[in-house]
Amino acid sequence: QAILSQGPSQALGSLALSDPFPHRWLLMAALVRLPRRRGFALWQQVAGHSRAAAPHPAAGPLGPRAAGALRHLATGKAESVVEQRAQAAKQELAILAQAFSRYDGDGSGALDASELQRALEDLELPSGEVDVHELFAALDVNKDGTVELTEWLDQLPKGTKLRIVERFDKFGDYVQFSIPDVKIMYTHTDEAPMLATYSLLPVLRAFCRVGSVKIVKKDISLAGRIKAFFPDYMTPAQRVEDELEQLGSLAKTPAANIIKLPNISASVPQLTAAIKELQAQGYAVPDYPADPQTDAEQDIRARYSKVLGSAVNPVLREGNSDRRVAAPVKAFAQKFPHRLGAWPADSKSHVAHMSDGDFFGSEQSAVMDKLCSVRIELHHADGVKVLKPKTALQSGEIIDASVMRVAALRDFYEREMQSTEDGVLFSLHLKATMMKVSDPIMFGHAVEVFYKSAFEKHGALFRELGVNPNNGVGDVYAKVAGHPKQAEVEADLKACYKERPALAYVDSRRGITNLHVPSDVIVDASMAAAVRDAGRMWTLEDTLCDAKFVIPDRCYASTYDAVIKDCQRHGAFDVKTMGATSNVGLMAAKAEEYGSHDKTFQIPADGTVKVILRKSGEEVFSHEVSKGDIWRMCQTKDAPIQDWVKLAVVRAKASGAPAIFWLTKERAHDRNVIAKVEQYLRNHDTAGLDIRILPPEEAMKATLERVRAGLDTISVTGNVLRDYLTDLFPILELGTSAKMLSVVPLLAGGGMFETGAGGSAPKHVQQF
Repeated sequence: QAILSQGPSQALGSLALSDPFPHRWLLMAALVRLPRRRGFALWQQVAGHSRAAAPHPAAGPLGPRAAGALRHLATGKAESVVEQRAQAAKQELAILAQAFSRYDGDGSGALDASELQRALEDLELPSGEVDVHELFAALDVNKDGTVELTEWLDQLPKGTKLRIVERFDKFGDYVQFSIPDVKIMYTHTDEAPMLATYSLLPVLRAFCRVGSVKIVKKDISLAGRIKAFFPDYMTPAQRVEDELEQLGSLAKTPAANIIKLPNISASVPQLTAAIKELQAQGYAVPDYPADPQTDAEQDIRARYSKVLGSAVNPVLREGNSDRRVAAPVKAFAQKFPHRLGAWPADSKSHVAHMSDGDFFGSEQSAVMDKLCSVRIELHHADGVKVLKPKTALQSGEIIDASVMRVAALRDFYEREMQSTEDGVLFSLHLKATMMKVSDPIMFGHAVEVFYKSAFEKHGALFRELGVNPNNGVGDVYAKVAGHPKQAEVEADLKACYKERPALAYVDSRRGITNLHVPSDVIVDASMAAAVRDAGRMWTLEDTLCDAKFVIPDRCYASTYDAVIKDCQRHGAFDVKTMGATSNVGLMAAKAEEYGSHDKTFQIPADGTVKVILRKSGEEVFSHEVSKGDIWRMCQTKDAPIQDWVKLAVVRAKASGAPAIFWLTKERAHDRNVIAKVEQYLRNHDTAGLDIRILPPEEAMKATLERVRAGLDTISVTGNVLRDYLTDLFPILELGTSAKMLSVVPLLAGGGMFETGAGGSAPKHVQQF
């Protein structure tokens, strides 16, 4: 690329030819595109055989004319040989590069271990765990945890190269070797509607038998994923394949046809419960090491981290989201309306959020102008700690970085607890399941602040017992059970309820508050239920009461604030007449915050976090941080944004409803998204369509105004608001989000169809 764009001489002067890249294969392939003599001369220069340095044949016995003719003939033959070999090298290079692109399923510009395993399986080469590990180690020369194109081309074993070239010769091209058999994949999961999951499958099979369509069940449950990650701890009969990984690969092909049921985004307490359940059934999976000390424990924890939180959806959701209610379902809900709570005139319910020190206030954003990769570093008093050695980025990709300052967060919690009025419940709303790194930490700080006197008094004991506030106050009760100081600790915890405001309860009969377990109160489901119940939560006495809804980060808190204020002003919605709100959600390729888990860190020391371009060393972002702060980086690729805009236009044309993009110029990330939305809207015929871009709070107000007027609206949102709004509006309109049509048109051409809604498993099972 350098030779062809800059000119050969200038480019060659800047190349470090002793480096692995550009190696001779790439250089020959590039030179063959130059004029014949010029390319050969440059190749001689690169090889150290410049013509200028060669002895002139004129001094020989043949004489000048004969020597000149012989030299011309020799040069022509040499050029011909080099050109033939260069053409062959170029063809092989193209085949290998196409193969690399084929196996780079996420388009990151690098292969991870799972992608390499799929490549070996596709090539019908040994692909066991040991085989993959050995080959990956050999290819990953710079030891950054990925295999780049240059490493693939330079280090790939000759036998593997030969197999790839043979495949090319057999199939004629390398776009895709094979397409899987077309079947419907049905997911075995573990979320709330488990009883419905079991009953739905035979119904679907009965329909599909008519057309001889086969339904294949794939286990992506928490237990199934644990078993898949620990084959070395099981007997041969107990071992299972990683069926989530298989579905993830399928989702990147046109053959994908997946029915996905709700699945658990497991918190640590849920994970440990699943481990105990498996152990009780004879599976020798290891315990989860809360504080790993040895290499073996580090390995176990790393494996378990892959099943924590949102481990399923980012793998399968290789497309954007189209969620709407089918007309007959909407008509049924209006004819037989469910009950919505009546809002009292003196409602004191409100949303509380931070005013500074949060992710919103510290966000920085940039758009990559070319394919590149970055490194995340912490610069501190004792040196530099690499937090993540490499994150591959595509041209046009948006990246953001922000920090939640823990001191400001704890001050916010303390202030809101002290200012909570009598007759109002303190109710924390986070997403500690999906946001598996950041939100459990934020949850843990709320636990420590609320039970501050108990944590201060028993701090040494809690450290000795391994109490982790991120797992909720329930972890204190579990760890102190049977200890000589159990009664004293429980009494001190109970005393905190007299010092602090009344807490919202998840299960008042069992004394479970919403600070007991981080996964018990999930903001998208809990806030929708609270609005349905007239802005109220449950008390210890099992009655509904006004609440202070604590949503620390400002990025999305204002949307719920707008809903509550609207209901306080206008009363409950009328299910019989309210309009429908559908959603087009940006979620492909782990877009935005829901793909940030591997780039989120609890900062170990005061200093500066920097995002550095790996090749140039140029700084992209930097944040001053303190020990304990939560720093994260998000990615949003360009192709999903283009598809998202297209899907919004398609839905606006099909429905005739206005499409509102929920984006604000006050947020760094949104400013870059707005620029792309405006650019890509120009690629579509939008004549006669009502397409707007509004800040989330204003978008909510405009949507609610239309809802009350009986008019339909399309909300076009990012990944998080997609999640929030597709619970909020269906619960208000239909009583449940399970009745929404949820289609994911996959970017590769297949389809995924989500059904069901989770979140109330204890109630379901207890009632059953």
